Amino acid sequence: MSKGYTIQLSDLTTKNEIVVQLFNGQRWKIRRNAAIRFTTMLQDGKTYDVEFAEGSTEAIFDQIKLIFDSKSRVIGQRIQKELPLKTTRVNDIFHVQKPGYPKVPMAIYHMIDEQQNKEYGESMAKYWYSSKNKRYVKK
Repeated sequence: MSKGYTIQLSDLTTKNEIVVQLFNGQRWKIRRNAAIRFTTMLQDGKTYDVEFAEGSTEAIFDQIKLIFDSKSRVIGQRIQKELPLKTTRVNDIFHVQKPGYPKVPMAIYHMIDEQQNKEYGESMAKYWYSSKNKRYVKK
């Protein structure tokens, strides 16, 4: 994914599970359209998540400050409440699909190839059908 991509609500609702942090410090797991508030507890030296509230993704979308990936790295951030939510690093969760990207270089290659073939054909025609050589050559 490219850095600086604007994340929309529709992008969040298509993912299985993403951890987000709101401006007030709350952490939520987003599972498609459902948002589940959770906290991390420590018991016997092991951490585990405790889920205790549920809401909709749409209701908390405008309050999201940070988005984390599975390794707890920040991959998305909103600087202020009114600004858009943007990606902060290249990641595999949010990415731009460039339609026809492999087709563009091949189209340019074919255009150059056709131009070279046309120029070669014209130069051969000028040579074989020039006034210096008055006979026609069959291939």
